[in-house]
Amino acid sequence: MNEYFNIKRFGKYLASDIVNNYKNYGISLLITALMGLITYLIIIIVSKIFPNSLGDLEFTAGIRVCVLVIAFITLILNQGAKSYGSITDKRAGSFYTLLPASTLEKWLSMLINVIIILPTALLLIYLTVDALICVIDPACGNNLIVGLSDWINWAKFEIFGNQEELALILDEHSSMIFLFVSILVIGYLSYILIFLLGALCFKKNKVAKTILAIIVISSIFSVLGSFFTMDYAEIVENLNPTGTEAEQLDFVFSFFKNMIITEYVFSLLGLIALLCATFFRLKTIKN
Repeated sequence: MNEYFNIKRFGKYLASDIVNNYKNYGISLLITALMGLITYLIIIIVSKIFPNSLGDLEFTAGIRVCVLVIAFITLILNQGAKSYGSITDKRAGSFYTLLPASTLEKWLSMLINVIIILPTALLLIYLTVDALICVIDPACGNNLIVGLSDWINWAKFEIFGNQEELALILDEHSSMIFLFVSILVIGYLSYILIFLLGALCFKKNKVAKTILAIIVISSIFSVLGSFFTMDYAEIVENLNPTGTEAEQLDFVFSFFKNMIITEYVFSLLGLIALLCATFFRLKTIKN
């Protein structure tokens, strides 16, 4: 067992891996995390230069959320190539294969960094800077953490009416909500792994080639899926009940529930396939 995984050896390797990622990707990560501040400064400068044409241009919560999403997309695209792209280089890759850790330990460390540590660092820096901006400039309103809390409280009463109604909805549709949220999380993790796998497979232009591969593979699956969709739509049309409105609503709900379950199963299988692919690619790297 020590040959494949040793907790002390893994701890030392993980610590060194974090330090190396800081050296390789730290500056880029910081710039990405400061995109909110950069956007705020741009808005301030532009509003000062063109005060009449742009009116009251503000750094609203909506803009800050959009910038945060863009920051995470940038992170997903670049973190694999910046942190582990050098593995495919002949000299750096040869050194990497000689590091005192098993493939399993290297793989786990890699996953912990790209899935947990780097995204968490980005989020903490972004939210901290956002909170400081809101303290310095009250026109920005509440910071995103307080704003999210306020939105949840608003949604409880304005959308669901009261706590009892919300609890009833959550109880009746808990499985559907779990599946929907799981699909979103699986999709996020899958894209992280896709670009990590691209960083491990391509020697040059890693991000561009990964995006091109996604487009090609997605096009193939879209063509294949269109045949299934047409057949499935015909089946659904034939099964569509002509009874009462309640029966039709039950049918529609059941139909969408089956679609979500199918999407969840295929998404989970895809995530497992990507995990296996990154592991075996790491295992077979030879420079």
